Amino acid sequence: MGDSHRPNPSVPRPAGSRSGGRPVLPLLLLATTAVLAVTSLLGDSITFDEMSHLTSGLSYLKTGDFRLAPDHPPLAKLWAALPLAALGAHWPGASPSWQAGATWEIGWLWFYGVNDGERLLVFARCMMVVLLLATCWAVYATACRLLGRSAGLLALTLAALSPTLLAHGRLVTTDLPLALTSTLVLLTFARLMERVTVGRLVASAAALAAASVTKFSWPVVLPALAVMVAVAWLRSTPLVCVVPGMRSAPDRGGAGVVLVTGRGARLGVLLVVAVLLAAGVWAGIWTCYGWRYSPFRGPDADGAMMISLENAGAATPRNMDEAWEAILLDWDGQPQRGLVAESVRWGRDHHALPEAYLYGLAYTIKSTRQRWGYLMGEVSLNGWWYYFPIAFAIKTPIPTLLLLVVGVGALAGCCRNPRSWAPLADGPTQRGGMGKSRRAGTMSSSGVAGGSPCDMPAPSAWACHPSGPAGGAMKLLRDPLLLAGLAALAVTYVALALDSPTNIGHRHLLPLYPMLFVLAGAAVAWWARLWGRILIGVCVVWLAAASLWIHPHYLSYFNELIGGPTRGHLYLADSNVDWGQDLKRLARYAARQDTGPIKLAYFGSANPCYYGFVCEMLPSTLAFGPPAVLTAGTYVVSVTQLLGVYDPMIRDEYWTPQRVEEYRRLQQAAASEASGSAMTEDQLRGVAPLSEHETLRRARLLNRLQHRRPDDRVGYSLFVYRLSQADVETLTAP
Repeated sequence: MGDSHRPNPSVPRPAGSRSGGRPVLPLLLLATTAVLAVTSLLGDSITFDEMSHLTSGLSYLKTGDFRLAPDHPPLAKLWAALPLAALGAHWPGASPSWQAGATWEIGWLWFYGVNDGERLLVFARCMMVVLLLATCWAVYATACRLLGRSAGLLALTLAALSPTLLAHGRLVTTDLPLALTSTLVLLTFARLMERVTVGRLVASAAALAAASVTKFSWPVVLPALAVMVAVAWLRSTPLVCVVPGMRSAPDRGGAGVVLVTGRGARLGVLLVVAVLLAAGVWAGIWTCYGWRYSPFRGPDADGAMMISLENAGAATPRNMDEAWEAILLDWDGQPQRGLVAESVRWGRDHHALPEAYLYGLAYTIKSTRQRWGYLMGEVSLNGWWYYFPIAFAIKTPIPTLLLLVVGVGALAGCCRNPRSWAPLADGPTQRGGMGKSRRAGTMSSSGVAGGSPCDMPAPSAWACHPSGPAGGAMKLLRDPLLLAGLAALAVTYVALALDSPTNIGHRHLLPLYPMLFVLAGAAVAWWARLWGRILIGVCVVWLAAASLWIHPHYLSYFNELIGGPTRGHLYLADSNVDWGQDLKRLARYAARQDTGPIKLAYFGSANPCYYGFVCEMLPSTLAFGPPAVLTAGTYVVSVTQLLGVYDPMIRDEYWTPQRVEEYRRLQQAAASEASGSAMTEDQLRGVAPLSEHETLRRARLLNRLQHRRPDDRVGYSLFVYRLSQADVETLTAP
């Protein structure tokens, strides 16, 4: 190895690791992540989306039928449900809910009726923790390749202690799996562009195929791959290809190395690679769905349904043809237009992809065009362009933000001096004996040369000696092609986020975080400066303290910019702070405080009555018990319900003077009844709908509680109010 590849003594070597030895500190960080994730997941009740994902995943394994929850592809759900099937989880038999594809009804039946769902949930979540650890390792591997081992260790530290990754990496959802597969797509493709081999091509195709059956937003990685292809085509260095069975020289057997130098020849090779990757994605999707077009199995296949999404006032579809008609209309009742919608129609006509995949894609397109969102006291159906920037700023730890700024600054200084770049230490010139002298092949007229690349610089991996940040001593940038892919993915994702009307959760930014951790790892370029070492040390300690302090309430993490998680509900709702995760804690609270029956307004998909406390139902996302009688007692309200995010009757703007006057008349009429109560016996048992007055009365109560300080909190998502009868009468008054 030449001098340019010898270890640089000015570069901080990760403590606890030896060159060529086992990576001790990375393994310790991963172990820390595993402990934090597992110990925190045990205290959370099942969250909103987990019921859908786990129910559908188990149904795929048990029945081979893909009718449930087509709005997300199956891979992550299948992965989480694997231990449940192995443990012999019971699956309910055929029912009207099963035939109608009613995921939530089936979910309650298998989770609470025929199984101990909470015990099974622990095993499913542990499967997701495995993916969390894989994501952290992918961050480490990407940062090492791009910036070196010291930067990799810093990036891994930020990932391992990230409240965002710890919040969603232990739950059965598709957000973190997309972050993992997106990172792997860029990493494997960068390796493929460094050296085109069959193994690397298979790895890249597998990563891309995995992304395609993880979440329907996976095409966001395609512009990044296009940028990387363009860089590989336009650069002056050759494309290194290994052709199986070809002899690289007369006296040497085995795989042959071909240097593709001409741009026309490189374009041809890159097009072949693109076609093979596309074929891998197509095959991966079909494989995941069992190579059958129809999602339905069993005797009811002809009359079975998937979830429908019809416009207001439209008739409920009675069969799949009518469901397809409804799903391909926009919210104005007009046929959906655009490349994706037309591709779905074409794919359905020609059975190009499984029906459940096409239908789920169409469902996702329509459902994401309009979604209620909450931001800083406002509720909107169409969202705000600044929702995700604000969510990112207040849900990302401040030390991570600081290191990201410093790291990007270091990279900017490095990129200004490309003449000082040197070959990557683990690039092709350092592998497989490539440093030995080999006989060069002959150049063909097409610009393809046979022989060894050892006579030329590494084609896509370079190290940079920044003259600014580290005083000209530290090697930093090693793979500009990978950096181009990371930057392109970041720009694409940010652009789509700014334009997205689906403002329901900071978790949708998860695919951004691995690349941000990698870029923040570049802050080690300032290690040669005293202030750089102090800054990095303080930020790491600060991050560790923040992660330990919020444990186990990672879903509700907010940074110090807004005063922490106690003020988070003033800015965001839904999965940012309240996803139904605190029912176990509410059960312990009820037992400890001897609250008696709890009058509960709950946002989530769980059945609160399952958790061991007596509860009556206030307005909630799913009905779970008899309606609460509004008398003195303990009232517990989920933050999202309290803010009226999905219930307009709870919001302040609903209560106009005209509606207040109408409510007054209804209340006077109810008070004049001989019984003294507007609720019938059937309504009290929950078998009849509430009267208009009683419905408005409960909405009025929650509306007024928005402006009352809670007496207590359970976790950060449940507000507790202890109300006397006089309080109730005052809060429900017109």
